[in-house]
Amino acid sequence: MNELEYEKVYHEAYSSFIRMMDKELDNAGCKYADQYANRILSEKEKEKGQYPFQEGDDYWTIEKGKVVWSCWDDVSEQMHDNDPWQVYYTSREEAVKQLNK
Repeated sequence: MNELEYEKVYHEAYSSFIRMMDKELDNAGCKYADQYANRILSEKEKEKGQYPFQEGDDYWTIEKGKVVWSCWDDVSEQMHDNDPWQVYYTSREEAVKQLNK
């Protein structure tokens, strides 16, 4: 094998190795991302059941530009689980003040 053939074979082997390592790193990255996502989802599941109000508490939200009164119940808990970033207000005045900002 002459030097040119050797370099060609070496380059092909090296390129193949690099492609294989890229794939392994990509797989490892995907595995890590999946583990991270599962951990975050698991933490969110643990947070479920930790609600900002007790059953029977009055609270207000802003929906479609209007202040809406509600009484905390099991439906409120389901809605909170579906949208834990919902902003709640403990008084109508507080909600109106926020709406008018």
